[in-house]
Amino acid sequence: MKQKNSFAEKRLHTRVNTDLPIIIKTSDTRIKVIGTNLCCTGIHCDSYVHFPCNTKVQLSFKLPNKQNEFEYLMFNGVVIRVKEACLNLKERKIYKIAIYFENLLPFESNILKQYLNEEVSDT
Repeated sequence: MKQKNSFAEKRLHTRVNTDLPIIIKTSDTRIKVIGTNLCCTGIHCDSYVHFPCNTKVQLSFKLPNKQNEFEYLMFNGVVIRVKEACLNLKERKIYKIAIYFENLLPFESNILKQYLNEEVSDT
């Protein structure tokens, strides 16, 4: 379910809550995570794998558009924040990971901005 953040924020860029499957690769790991909050400069993800801060990653995902088509994207990023979150002792640990996109090309940034604007206008 996609929605605009419900709390007032003073942010430079629009953020949307999302449920976006993402593949994260490092030099020795390839895992699937769920992107939970996206903006044009980065993404928050839920992961069962811990990534230390400053880990360089490559993210692959696809964004839907209004024509029911997809934009396939691959970005480089760096982990800037990690928080452990576990709902109860029987569940696996979940890590809340914040990733900053590095060296986005202008057309990639435009794809993200268009997606974010469409999501905000739909809510």
